[in-house]
Amino acid sequence: MTYRSLKPLRSEVYTLAFYLRKGGDVAEAMSMLRELVRKHPDHVDSMALLGSICEETGRREEALQLYRRAAADEAIPPDARRQLAGMAAALQRRC
Repeated sequence: MTYRSLKPLRSEVYTLAFYLRKGGDVAEAMSMLRELVRKHPDHVDSMALLGSICEETGRREEALQLYRRAAADEAIPPDARRQLAGMAAALQRRC
């Protein structure tokens, strides 16, 4: 049985992806986060983490789009929005 067959909560999937990345399984973490963002387009933490992984693996355009999308979510605190917007701006300068 795999985690996918268990229909875990999005917070559980995010946490698992976080630790997979930390443990070096970047490909599986990316796969899980992409699915999570697709199913839950309002999950800003997943967008930010996926953006970070994309940036680290050379997928800068995808990272930029994810950071911008996350920063545009008005439901998150202003400080978080500014931080995400700053990450997008810094990445855009490097592209």
